[in-house]
Amino acid sequence: MLKLLKMMRRSGVALLIIAAVFVVLQIYFDLQIPVYMQRILMIAQNTEASKDANKAAMIAQIPGTVLVLIGSFLSAAASIILSARAISSFLVVIRKRVFDKVQGLSTENIDSITVTSLVNRCTSDLLNIQAVAVCLFQAVVKVPVIFIWASIRISQFSVTWIFAIVISAVLYAIIIAIVLIKATPHTKKLQKLTDKISMLIMQKLSGLDVIRAYNAQKSTNQTFQEANEELNDAEKKSQFPNALLVPGAILSMSIMYPYIYLVGAFALNGMALARRPEYLSAMLTFTPYAFLLMSTFSLMVQVLILYPRARVSAGRIHEVLNLEPAVRDGSGAAPKEEGTVLFRHVSLTFPGAKEPFIRDLNFACGKGDTVAVIGPTGCGKTTLINLLMRFYDATEGEVFLDGVNVRDYPLSQLRQRISLTQQKAVLFTGTVASNVVYGCEDRRNDADYIRAAGYASGAEEFVSRIPEAYEAPVSRGGSNFSGGQRQRISIARPVAKPAEILIFDDSFSALDFKTDRTVRDRLNERYPDQTKIIVAQRIGTILDADQILVMENGQIVGKGTHRELLSSCRTYREIAESQLTEEELPR
Repeated sequence: MLKLLKMMRRSGVALLIIAAVFVVLQIYFDLQIPVYMQRILMIAQNTEASKDANKAAMIAQIPGTVLVLIGSFLSAAASIILSARAISSFLVVIRKRVFDKVQGLSTENIDSITVTSLVNRCTSDLLNIQAVAVCLFQAVVKVPVIFIWASIRISQFSVTWIFAIVISAVLYAIIIAIVLIKATPHTKKLQKLTDKISMLIMQKLSGLDVIRAYNAQKSTNQTFQEANEELNDAEKKSQFPNALLVPGAILSMSIMYPYIYLVGAFALNGMALARRPEYLSAMLTFTPYAFLLMSTFSLMVQVLILYPRARVSAGRIHEVLNLEPAVRDGSGAAPKEEGTVLFRHVSLTFPGAKEPFIRDLNFACGKGDTVAVIGPTGCGKTTLINLLMRFYDATEGEVFLDGVNVRDYPLSQLRQRISLTQQKAVLFTGTVASNVVYGCEDRRNDADYIRAAGYASGAEEFVSRIPEAYEAPVSRGGSNFSGGQRQRISIARPVAKPAEILIFDDSFSALDFKTDRTVRDRLNERYPDQTKIIVAQRIGTILDADQILVMENGQIVGKGTHRELLSSCRTYREIAESQLTEEELPR
């Protein structure tokens, strides 16, 4: 927690210092209120002066009392506003650092933490830190100042009264210690269960159509209910000890006040009448001081209630900030060739797996070649692309781009040489144009360039019919476009970004056969010299490829052209027979 606080900007620290000054002013005004109360009580009990004189004297105390109350209110408001602004700006810094850190993490790192957990760490965890930071600031400033100042004032009173505060404080300290011992172990588990609930909710929302289509509502609800009950049990175990804090504070106060008044009653009973007014006013004045002093414990309790969860949240934030990327920048290398790709005995074993997922991949492609990758679902086609992009690093073997090992490139330089369209069409909120030029924003105002990219991807056909054309708004996730339209816009993105290697990871699956053919023809026409890697499920998409790689169980089981594979690769032949007619299959 303290390490995070060191990230606060100087402007935030300055605001906290000013806020601390207002806190001290508030305490000063609060301590002045009992003084005015004592004066008014002494005036009221003055039997030597006339009623009119006492009345005038009491009225004279009103302006001072009002000023003290107003000063206390304004000081409290100023301290809260300034501290809140400082802490909010502090959270902005942390959130930005976490976001920047995540941008540099590899897919392996993100998989280990999970996306749901990262979302929670940037939202609910930071809110936990904010809540405790506000209370902690008030406690750090108020507790020592009130304790010292009020103790000096209280020391002027009877020792028997002070003993009441000691008893209450010791009792409350015991209750606090018990709560901390019981509540802390459950807090970390609580955060993990919160991540689990969030993940289940995201899965359900993203797969809602599938759940309904297969009538799986009952089993899905059962899974969620079990996780929900587990979270509820953890909440109960965590919150039950905390529930003792407020009653504990009331109990401590309940012991203190009767003690003070009981001791005072016995003292007044054996005291001369002349001394009773002074003693009574002193006792009534002592009570607010005692209450103010005990209020510091209440402030500490608020911190203690929030601190265990905030401590875990801070640890989760530090876990992200201290995480070393599994994939790091290379030392830098100059390309020796252009548009070439080489996989040499490449294998990949995922963390925690016993066996390699990708085994001994070997293939090469030259500048301007079209290489297709086909195979059953889960055979490693996308993983092959991820190894080239360095979303993962190979555990064995080497991957070369332009004659240089991809590990030797700085990541930005490596990915600048590649344009990628993923299997899932990802569109960002904005306009069609902003999505097309996402990787080359310097072309944002070049309407002809954007239109040319849209034409090559087939997006021009439907975008031209929209009144706003390429300035048409895109909703979150592109929900205001159909699947095929989203796919064509996402294909326009790598087309717009100039790169040596164009990768289409099953990007044509959402297109009909005619559009698929048209888009590929336009790409070959516009980019004859670019190397193209096409991952596909349909044989029709890759018939004209210069080289086709057939993958099965993480291995390349066939390599060659369409005609060569039909005779040499059983897996490819089976795929072709399932998709092509007898007339389309060569004899």
